[in-house]
Amino acid sequence: MNYLLSTAYLPPSVWFAYCIQAEGGIRLEKNENFVKQSFRNRCRIQTSQGPLDLSIPLVHSSSRKIDEVEISYAEEWRKNHWRAIQSAYSKAPFFAILAAEMEELLLQTQVLRLWDWNEMWIHWVFKWLDVTPSLSYSNNFELNPSNTLDLRNSIHPKKELPVSIESAIHLTPMIQQMGSLSVLHLLCYEGPNAFSELAGK
Repeated sequence: MNYLLSTAYLPPSVWFAYCIQAEGGIRLEKNENFVKQSFRNRCRIQTSQGPLDLSIPLVHSSSRKIDEVEISYAEEWRKNHWRAIQSAYSKAPFFAILAAEMEELLLQTQVLRLWDWNEMWIHWVFKWLDVTPSLSYSNNFELNPSNTLDLRNSIHPKKELPVSIESAIHLTPMIQQMGSLSVLHLLCYEGPNAFSELAGK
């Protein structure tokens, strides 16, 4: 079966679990309109005070098509995101290994479109997982795609993953416990073991 995912900013671990365990291929939805209050422009980290969402501000006058939505740099959000990530994970065992590249990507890279920003981080994660992803992209928007497990709005900051969808792959107890936390949490704490967790081993 094919899986259809939305783009996301440093997506939750379960997002990557679907990518790694998919036998029929993964498609990213490139033809939808931007959906507010979703992981498309936010990620969730675990702080000492509890979960914290890091949101990317957008240019409201730009197109609503997901691959054309533009990022706003009017605020210092990148510095705020980096400070929050440092505060949350600086003591994690593998943070120091990841930190230099994360800081460079976050603070030195200014990307026009949200889609390209997310793609940059998704491929960065795959690089650290030592995985060559088999990703394809939708050619047109389908409300109810056939022969496809539609995950576009299932992996969501305000929703539990439906049981029918959760059972489509094997989620380890650790991945289940992490819930909607960004894969960054897994990488910082598990390092090389992150791939095994995402692969359901």
